[in-house]
Amino acid sequence: VGGFASYFPKQIAQAYNATTLYNTNISGSGQTIAIVIDTFPSTADLVSFWQAAGVSQSIGNIQFIQAVAGPLPQPSGEETLDVEWSSSIAPGAHVRVYAATDLASADLDQAYQQVYDDATNHPELGIHQMSMSYGEGESDLPGSQMQTDDQYFAELATAGVTVFASSGDGGSTPDNWGGETGPLQAESPASDP
Repeated sequence: VGGFASYFPKQIAQAYNATTLYNTNISGSGQTIAIVIDTFPSTADLVSFWQAAGVSQSIGNIQFIQAVAGPLPQPSGEETLDVEWSSSIAPGAHVRVYAATDLASADLDQAYQQVYDDATNHPELGIHQMSMSYGEGESDLPGSQMQTDDQYFAELATAGVTVFASSGDGGSTPDNWGGETGPLQAESPASDP
């Protein structure tokens, strides 16, 4: 796009020295990656990405769990991107997308609870990773909400689930709209210890 070459999963894997894992048949097989987000990805975009990137992956390895009742928003791209890349870098893994209908704290908490329940009550699923690609400035969240989230993440860690969170798009001064005009602060949940 715009004269710049795109990086594909093979190039990213090579940059992070993951190709040696692939050469020894370590590809995520037996693992399930939980992705917590507001809605489900575009399956057509997933297939198109895998084909363009030369990734041997199928929709059959992706599961869609609606963690919160209600209408789901249309895909915006972030949810699709998360599934494309996680399923491509770990092509042997399954991916479970937990849709929370929006990114409100109470709804995200329900999704965290569902991931925890699935990880502890269904060990056969092999959920050992949870990814979240959203954030909000710490000063915009009540301390009680950050404590609640911290408790969920601690319980997930105790259950053997590694929690990954994006650091956000707002740099060191995130605002409520993904920009960089807010106060100097970290973004939650990435800032959670």
